Amino acid sequence: MTLSALIKEIKKLPSDKLDELTQLVHSLGTPARKSDKVLKKILSYGGIFNDMSSIDYEDFKNHITQVRSQNFDRTIDL
Repeated sequence: MTLSALIKEIKKLPSDKLDELTQLVHSLGTPARKSDKVLKKILSYGGIFNDMSSIDYEDFKNHITQVRSQNFDRTIDL
């Protein structure tokens, strides 16, 4: 479908459907932009531990493991 054919179809829509169409168009483009931003943020952390000594890195990993287990491995009564 060409752009001009798509525009012709849009012109046929009732005016009360234009808000719905606008939301749909925005929803089609948003995930790619968000995922690109997230990917760039994640990749920006690549190699940040390269300057850390192996002893410091092991301490860091142990600390992270301990904190995660304290925060996420607990039973919650609902």
